[in-house]
Amino acid sequence: MAGIPAFPQFRQLELEDRESISELLRAYQPETSELTFTNLFIWRRHYGTQWSLWHDTLLFLCTHADGSLFCLPPVGPPLRIEAVHLLLAWLQEEKKQPQPCIVRADGRLAAELAAQSGLTIEPQREHFDYVYATGDLVQLAGRKYHGKKNHVNKFRSAY
Repeated sequence: MAGIPAFPQFRQLELEDRESISELLRAYQPETSELTFTNLFIWRRHYGTQWSLWHDTLLFLCTHADGSLFCLPPVGPPLRIEAVHLLLAWLQEEKKQPQPCIVRADGRLAAELAAQSGLTIEPQREHFDYVYATGDLVQLAGRKYHGKKNHVNKFRSAY
């Protein structure tokens, strides 16, 4: 694919990258909402999201508010163990990250890495996706949805 940065080169995520990245994401069928082009694009400035390709695996490099770097899970065919080791070593050696990490890994990647010694896999509850029941969102009934109903009412009165 022409114009795609090859690891270890990364470039900023741009709208023009949508087709190339979406094609790779569709082939993988990610389980987490973070790994959609729309989500990556809308958060690109907040996280300074950059991307690269290593063989047939899509890589994303991001920045925390404190300036530390992290990667999103490699997107590509199994087994992605080699890509994970490559990213973690690169973050530590080349980018001088004392605790290199990959965040928001899905269950498939966690299962691929479970038997790997030297890697720590920890669920991060604050990063779990959430699911709403359609009927609940239509009604917005009860205390649980009070805040959302207030937003809707404020929007209606303003517009």
